[in-house]
Amino acid sequence: GAEVVVKIRRPNIVDEVNRDLEILRELAVLLTRYWPGVQYQDLIGLVDEFAASMRDEMDYLTEARNTERMREIFGAHPSVIVPEVFWEATSTRILTTERMTGLKISDIAALDDAGLDRHEVAVTATDALCKMIFEDGF
Repeated sequence: GAEVVVKIRRPNIVDEVNRDLEILRELAVLLTRYWPGVQYQDLIGLVDEFAASMRDEMDYLTEARNTERMREIFGAHPSVIVPEVFWEATSTRILTTERMTGLKISDIAALDDAGLDRHEVAVTATDALCKMIFEDGF
């Protein structure tokens, strides 16, 4: 069978994170109310946006859908490879994807040892990021 990576959400983490996010929001409300200058910033909105992002991060179905979208975006790209999601073993709490090996872009010695052109790696990574953001809105 295929080698896979299984990501499992810790038990009770959703409740713990939600409690922390509630505390963070209460602090934002207090800071906005009592600290001069903070009311000119949308601190509460920032915390709310951060909270929504954190909640999305804890839903592995969202991560799986995003991975699939990236596979569609880069499907024909010869240098950007996105792991396959194994949907039959994926849920809100569990994400199962194809195991992939490679080099960290920050490991200069490994890139050099592999004979990769650092400039080309940087250009490919930058192009991929810009494509996702500016062309695909992702």
